[in-house]
Amino acid sequence: MVHVNKLYNQPTFTGIKARATKAKEAWDILKVEYHGDDKVRAINLQTLRRDFENMKMKEKETFA
Repeated sequence: MVHVNKLYNQPTFTGIKARATKAKEAWDILKVEYHGDDKVRAINLQTLRRDFENMKMKEKETFA
Protein backbone atom coordinates (compact mmCIF):
# COMPACT_ATOMS: atom_id res chain seq x y z
CA MET A 1 0.00 0.00 0.00
CA VAL A 2 2.98 2.30 0.50
CA HIS A 3 3.72 2.28 -3.23
CA VAL A 4 0.10 3.09 -4.08
CA ASN A 5 0.24 6.02 -1.65
CA LYS A 6 3.30 7.42 -3.46
CA LEU A 7 1.53 7.31 -6.83
CA TYR A 8 -1.72 9.04 -5.94
CA ASN A 9 -2.64 12.25 -4.17
CA GLN A 10 -3.93 12.13 -0.61
CA PRO A 11 -7.70 12.37 -1.24
CA THR A 12 -7.53 9.57 -3.81
CA PHE A 13 -5.43 7.37 -1.58
CA THR A 14 -7.64 8.03 1.46
CA GLY A 15 -10.67 6.82 -0.49
CA ILE A 16 -8.82 3.69 -1.59
CA LYS A 17 -7.42 3.01 1.86
CA ALA A 18 -10.93 3.15 3.33
CA ARG A 19 -12.09 0.38 0.97
CA ALA A 20 -8.97 -1.80 0.57
CA THR A 21 -6.64 -3.48 3.00
CA LYS A 22 -4.34 -5.16 0.48
CA ALA A 23 -2.45 -3.85 -2.52
CA LYS A 24 -4.37 -6.15 -4.90
CA GLU A 25 -7.69 -4.75 -3.67
CA ALA A 26 -6.37 -1.19 -4.12
CA TRP A 27 -5.19 -2.01 -7.64
CA ASP A 28 -8.59 -3.46 -8.57
CA ILE A 29 -10.34 -0.31 -7.27
CA LEU A 30 -7.99 1.92 -9.28
CA LYS A 31 -8.44 -0.20 -12.39
CA VAL A 32 -12.23 0.14 -12.30
CA GLU A 33 -12.15 3.85 -11.43
CA TYR A 34 -9.70 4.87 -14.15
CA HIS A 35 -10.34 2.32 -16.92
CA GLY A 36 -13.82 1.00 -16.26
CA ASP A 37 -14.77 -2.63 -16.22
CA ASP A 38 -14.52 -4.95 -19.21
CA LYS A 39 -17.98 -4.02 -20.52
CA VAL A 40 -17.18 -0.28 -20.47
CA ARG A 41 -13.85 -0.83 -22.21
CA ALA A 42 -15.54 -2.97 -24.88
CA ILE A 43 -18.09 -0.23 -25.55
CA ASN A 44 -15.33 2.39 -25.75
CA LEU A 45 -13.42 0.23 -28.21
CA GLN A 46 -16.51 -0.27 -30.33
CA THR A 47 -17.07 3.50 -30.41
CA LEU A 48 -13.49 4.15 -31.48
CA ARG A 49 -13.73 1.54 -34.25
CA ARG A 50 -16.97 3.07 -35.54
CA ASP A 51 -15.45 6.56 -35.51
CA PHE A 52 -12.41 5.28 -37.41
CA GLU A 53 -14.52 3.51 -40.02
CA ASN A 54 -16.66 6.63 -40.51
CA MET A 55 -13.67 8.82 -41.35
CA LYS A 56 -13.82 9.32 -45.09
CA MET A 57 -12.53 12.01 -47.37
CA LYS A 58 -15.16 14.27 -48.81
CA GLU A 59 -15.25 14.80 -52.57
CA LYS A 60 -13.78 18.30 -52.33
CA GLU A 61 -10.91 17.27 -50.01
CA THR A 62 -7.48 16.76 -51.51
CA PHE A 63 -4.01 15.82 -50.36
CA ALA A 64 -1.67 18.75 -50.08
